[in-house]
Formats: sequence, structure tokens, C-alpha cells
Amino acid sequence: MEFDLQVQPLHPLLHQAADNHKTYGLEGHIDITLELPAEELLVRVDGQRLQQVLANLLSNAIKFSPQNSSVRLQLQQQGNKVRVSVSDSGPGVPDAFKSRIFERFSQADGSDSRKVGGTGLGLAICREIIAQMNGSIGFDSVEGQGATFWFELPLR
Repeated sequence: MEFDLQVQPLHPLLHQAADNHKTYGLEGHIDITLELPAEELLVRVDGQRLQQVLANLLSNAIKFSPQNSSVRLQLQQQGNKVRVSVSDSGPGVPDAFKSRIFERFSQADGSDSRKVGGTGLGLAICREIIAQMNGSIGFDSVEGQGATFWFELPLR
């Protein structure tokens, strides 16, 4: 993958990602809420690649959320880093799957009869993109209580 890293404000990138997924959310009666600090935060990123990461995290959160719920996209400054997180109120990540969630072709339900489709490549690609922008990616989840996927990037 080629990257065009530039110092950019995060607010417009997050607004764009949320706007791009509103229609998908509306199909399942899922609202996307955006929580941003008042101060604009700058990071050195490839805006197009960051949109890929946000698209994957938002679409996964929407896909796994129950109807009439919301997905939260949040930006926080944490020292010399920013954390972008996507939270849902879905089933959460099964404990047995947590250790391999960022591996290629990994899916919590690998059966032919699973309810939610996908290739199992999205989170592995997200991990690679965020690493190329000198960041880290992870998640917090309690099975049955939703999940929060996040990435951190250095501030500029």
C-alpha cells in the first residue's frame, strides 16, 4: 500500500466518516453519534487510508448493533496522542476470539450459517494502515455488553 502522509485536522475526517455511514445506520435504525473536543487536533495521516479504517470500524459496529441503538464515534486527546474510538452495544467479542481478532481471515463465527457476513480481512488491514501512520489499534469488550474499537495516533 502506498501512503500520502500529511498533517491534517481530525474533525473533518471524522465528520466525513460519520456522514458516509448514516444511510447504512438508518437501515437498521442505528444512530451514529459524534463526540469531538472543541479544540481541533492535528495528526499526520493519509486521509484516504484513515477513511478506510473508519469505514471498517463503523460498518462493523453498525452490523453488530441491535436495531434502535446507537454507535458512538469519539475523539479524545490523551497526552501527546489522540484516541479515536467506535463503540457499539452489540454482542461484544467472544472471549475465545479476542486473541486473534486482528489476524487475517479471522471471524468469531466462521460457519456457513453465520448471521453477519465478511471476509475476516478488515481488522487486519486496519492494523496495517494504523501501523503505517505510527499508531496502534485495539479494542475493549465484555462479551454480551458491546465493544469499543479504538486507534491512537501521535499528535502533531
